[in-house]
Amino acid sequence: MLDALSDFWKPMKKNQQGDKLRPEQLQIGSALGFGFVPQASLNGRRLSVTAVSTYQFGEEALTSFALSHDKDASVSMIVAESEGEQYLALSRRISVGDRMKMFDATDLENVTSKMETASLTCKEMLPDFKGWLVPVYKREIHNMAGRLFAGDFRKHPIPPANQGQEFRYTLLVSDSNEHAIEIEKYADGRIELYA
Repeated sequence: MLDALSDFWKPMKKNQQGDKLRPEQLQIGSALGFGFVPQASLNGRRLSVTAVSTYQFGEEALTSFALSHDKDASVSMIVAESEGEQYLALSRRISVGDRMKMFDATDLENVTSKMETASLTCKEMLPDFKGWLVPVYKREIHNMAGRLFAGDFRKHPIPPANQGQEFRYTLLVSDSNEHAIEIEKYADGRIELYA
């Protein structure tokens, strides 16, 4: 079910220099250091895990780690495995104010609600998001059902569905599969966007 997500994460391969990320050991308070990465806001930074949550798509669960440094905006990280290798998916939340500068509101609505709209253009590349954005995205996943649970359920069963926040997930990716826009539309009408 999540093959498209695994394919998206492959370019962000972590295990390039023999360092093995051990996601099973990550917990609140764990620290991660970044070397050179395309996202300028992460270069040379050391971030700590400040929260853990769990995304559920059907029977599959993905653990998301909120990473932050002092008062900086947090970044979310999911570690995916495919064919015995680990890949990082780093996401940064786009505030409503920034969202309105970057994307046309009608285009955002159409890409999540209309099958015939399969691409999204970034109208303004904000300097604060250097390395996080590209000019054009194509839709890879449309309107997939998911749930978000606060907490770490790697060693425990996920709670009943009614204890999670229900949302519909849309994934848009760049031609190179190295950048994405993730859209989560929650049952209460809230929309979250991540680069």
